[in-house]
Amino acid sequence: SSHRPKTLAFFEYWAKMLSTLYLGAVAVALFGGSNGQSLCQNSIYGTESACVAIGCFWTGSACQQPEACAAQSNDVITYNGAQTGVTVLRYPLDPETIRLCNDNTECSAMYRVQMMPKFVTGPPNCNDYAMLPPHGVDQTSCAEIDPIAYSAADMKDYVGHPYPDDGVKQSVAKAELSVTALTESGENCSTTRFPDRNPQCAFPLGFKSDTIIKNLGICVEITNVRDKWVEIMGSSREGSNGASYCARDRNAKINHEEACTVSGDLIDIRESGNSIGSDNMNIMFYARDNNDDAQMSILWRISASHMPSTDFNSTTEKDAEDWSLYRNGGDFPSALMEPYPANYEGEPVFEASTESSSAWHIPSAFAVFASAAFTMLLL
Repeated sequence: SSHRPKTLAFFEYWAKMLSTLYLGAVAVALFGGSNGQSLCQNSIYGTESACVAIGCFWTGSACQQPEACAAQSNDVITYNGAQTGVTVLRYPLDPETIRLCNDNTECSAMYRVQMMPKFVTGPPNCNDYAMLPPHGVDQTSCAEIDPIAYSAADMKDYVGHPYPDDGVKQSVAKAELSVTALTESGENCSTTRFPDRNPQCAFPLGFKSDTIIKNLGICVEITNVRDKWVEIMGSSREGSNGASYCARDRNAKINHEEACTVSGDLIDIRESGNSIGSDNMNIMFYARDNNDDAQMSILWRISASHMPSTDFNSTTEKDAEDWSLYRNGGDFPSALMEPYPANYEGEPVFEASTESSSAWHIPSAFAVFASAAFTMLLL
C-alpha cells in the first residue's frame, strides 16, 4: 500500500516520543534533574516536541519552566482601582504545573505583602500596619487616637464594603445575618496587570482568601517589618471540614518557628526576621494533616506593630514588647456576623431585660419546686 510508509513513520515517531518521555520520567523520579536542574531543564527534553509534550515552554533553543512559574514583581492587587499592599508573585498553580517549576516548588501561590499604615486594622487600639483594606471596619477614629502614625486623609470607613452602595447585595447579606465582606467573593481580584478582574474583592477585616492544596503551601514574603512584632492570622472557611493547618518560617532550616491549629482559627505573634535588623520575613501556610489530599479554603492576614519590638533608647515607646497584649485575639472574619440565627425569637443573651429582679427568680423558683415535688413522688 502507498500509505504504509507514512503509517509506519507515524507510529515510529510516537513510539520514540513515548519512549523518551517514559525514560525521562523514570530518570527524574529516580535521580531528579541533572545537577539539581528542574524537570524542564533536564537534557532528555532537549527537543521542542519532547519539551512541549510534558507541559514545559520551548524558547526556540531550550526547554524552560512554564511562564506561570516565574515570579512577577509589579502585579499589585487593587481595590476599586487603588493599589493595596499585596503583590502577586505567583498565581495559584496546580501540583502538576508546580512540578515543572525551577524553584519554590513547595509554593502553590506566592505573595509579597507590605505593611502600610493606611490599612490599619482599626479601633479600638489602632496600633498596627497591615496589608489590605479592612472591610467591615471604620478606620477614621485612628487618626484621632494616633495622629502621628495615621493620616486622616488615609483613614476610611470600610463598613459595608465591598459594594457599600449596592442595595441588593447589602439586602442579601443582611438576610443571612452577615455582611458583604463575607458573602461576596474574595477570589480572582483585579490587579495592576489585570484590571478587568473582580474590582471589588472582599477582604473581611483585611483578610485575603486562598486555598491550600495537597503537599503545597501559600508562601508569603512580608516587607517593612524591620525590628517589629508581626501578627500572623488564619481562619478556615466554610467547607474546610475543620482541617488543621500551620504557618512556619520558610527561611529557618532548623528550629523554625511554627504555629498550628487543631481546627478553625490560627493566631501567632512573633518578632520579625531571622536576624536582627532584617526588614523582611518569609512564612508559609500549609496543611498539617491529610496534606496529600488537602483542598482547604482559608482566610489569612498579616499585620505588624507600628513601633519597634525592642526599646533601643529612651525616646522609643516604652514596653514595646507589650504590643501583643493590646491585640484583639478575636479579630477574625466571623466576628462580622450577627450572633443570632434567622427567626430567633428568644431574648438576646447580652441584652436580657433587668427591669424586675423577680422576673429572673420566678423561673428558678418554679424549677426548684418542681424538682422537689418530683423527688417526693419517687420516695
